[in-house]
Amino acid sequence: RALAPGLASHLGVECHLPSTAISYVSVGDGSVNNAHFLSAVNTAAYARHRGFKCPVLFAISDNDRCISLRGYGWLEQFKANLPFHVYECDGNDLGAVFRATREASDKVRRSGKPAALVYSNLARRFGHAGTDRQSAYLTAAEIEEAAYSNPLEGACAAAVAEGIVGYEELSAEFELIAAMTEKAFEQASQEPKLQALGRQELLDRVSVPFTGADAGAATATAARLPGVVTSPLGAPVAEVGGKKARVNVMRKQMNQAIAETLDENPECVYIGEDVEHGGYYLVTEGLAKRYLPTD
Repeated sequence: RALAPGLASHLGVECHLPSTAISYVSVGDGSVNNAHFLSAVNTAAYARHRGFKCPVLFAISDNDRCISLRGYGWLEQFKANLPFHVYECDGNDLGAVFRATREASDKVRRSGKPAALVYSNLARRFGHAGTDRQSAYLTAAEIEEAAYSNPLEGACAAAVAEGIVGYEELSAEFELIAAMTEKAFEQASQEPKLQALGRQELLDRVSVPFTGADAGAATATAARLPGVVTSPLGAPVAEVGGKKARVNVMRKQMNQAIAETLDENPECVYIGEDVEHGGYYLVTEGLAKRYLPTD
């Protein structure tokens, strides 16, 4: 997208983006290690090297956490290796955030060159996701301290102290945003669910096979097993005590496959982000306890 205006001009075609547009890419400090982010950084750096306009601002929120993995100072080294200018500010100071974002954005817009902006010293107030078990890798004190870290609360108090706004106005704004959020959730809850689709329609939408293989063969085989019936989506389900329960879920199958690989191949090593405590999808649940040396 950042290359679009220049490319459209070169090709003589219409571009829907204004000539002053910049692209803003926002990631967490853990995501700077992702391949798609590194590819984007490399493309921007190459465009700069070739003299092509590529007005993109890479914004990195640094809370020193990548799910359960601590940063270990890697972001400092990563910033030093970036091939373009890096702006930085304290993410807890919203005034500093505004000034740094405006300065970086203006520079990218004027020069047509990429830049990075790091929001430092942030706390991750809640878990990485709803299934994230923070207690597996953080102490209760660390969890409580992060939960009470709220830069917005301090900014509101400062605005009231300066006479810019009153608490009643802020409260009314909060209630308005809460009402809008609840309305959006209510509308989303009324939308058609995947269960309303037939299995084949669902497959056609999301995973059309490249071959003519029978996508339902495995399900049909499983459905013939004792005590197994078929769910509305075609997934095999077991009947236990008159109640339906899934035979198994993918994460457990993956966990078993990893365990079998480690059992059968003593030289095999499983390496990955957030795998020691099981991950928030529990794919590696129990594997560290089972395979890591105890001494």
